[in-house]
Amino acid sequence: MKNKNSQYVLNSQLEELVNFPEKYDLFKAISILEKASLNQSKNSMITGGLDGNFFRLGGKCSLRFESSDITTVTEDIREDVKYKLVTPFMSLATTSGPLPQPFCELILARNASRDFATSEFLDIFHHRILSLFYLARKKRYVSLSWESSDSSLLARAINNIAALGRGETDHKSKEQMPWLRHAGILSGIPRSLTGLISILRDRFKLEKIYGEQFVGGWQSLSMDELVFLHGKNHKIRLGKNSILGKKIWSNASSIKLILNLDDWHNFLEFIPSGKKFRVLKNLILGYLSSDLEVKVALFPKVSDLRPLVLSANKEFRLGWSSWLGKPSSTSQGQVNLKLGVL
Repeated sequence: MKNKNSQYVLNSQLEELVNFPEKYDLFKAISILEKASLNQSKNSMITGGLDGNFFRLGGKCSLRFESSDITTVTEDIREDVKYKLVTPFMSLATTSGPLPQPFCELILARNASRDFATSEFLDIFHHRILSLFYLARKKRYVSLSWESSDSSLLARAINNIAALGRGETDHKSKEQMPWLRHAGILSGIPRSLTGLISILRDRFKLEKIYGEQFVGGWQSLSMDELVFLHGKNHKIRLGKNSILGKKIWSNASSIKLILNLDDWHNFLEFIPSGKKFRVLKNLILGYLSSDLEVKVALFPKVSDLRPLVLSANKEFRLGWSSWLGKPSSTSQGQVNLKLGVL
């Protein structure tokens, strides 16, 4: 089923690439054609799909400045080649190409008289040059790899340097894995609340995520930090160097994250019974390395608040997705969660 879905997506991309080539980046278009080539013929695995048996890269012969990286993507009528991509990038006969302008004018004149021998001869070199440039770029850009993002050399290097742990088996699903593009934020020390908010906004596609520092909270004292009246230390002064009790109030012991969720179904995903709650928890626990207590406040839309109804519907959870009384304010629908001390 997964292979059928991926093949359907690939066919849709090919159809859109042929009809609207100007929407695509040149290297992304070559990556799509390369993947289609490997699915079509296993023999292309040796050359990476750029052997020219499935698609060809042709240069656009023109003396004007092109507005797009891709001029046309056509299905070739010849049996040996199915697609042909024409691009002005690195073309030999253009305003920025190595060939002189009179030679470009000669090629344009021959193309006008339907004599394509010269332009197709130059396309042989253009296909090889652009293929080498693409393969060199593919090694350093993970987005051009249509295989698993963790199989490339660059992805493995980023994973090891930033200590993302993408190769570990404790991740139960792909949704809980850290993203490669967040490696720059995750590798920074010390880690800030701004970086955490940036990751959460990008991960969940939410703009209304805010944070508060120095929220404060009670922190338990260890046995080494406790003092006793009958101890050896006789310099105990209440209120100066000692307090009563086994806990102290620390302003730096906790932070608070505020999530304003405009969609009700999205709100249900972030409560402890939802799928996104576990992802949110793992992202926060993996990002913060100090002894901090994280408080999360979820705010749904006031118009989405629903009164409690006793029924077999699992959607109504008292204190999470339903409240006693008439929902009339945002504070009534607020859900406060604690993720504990990290």
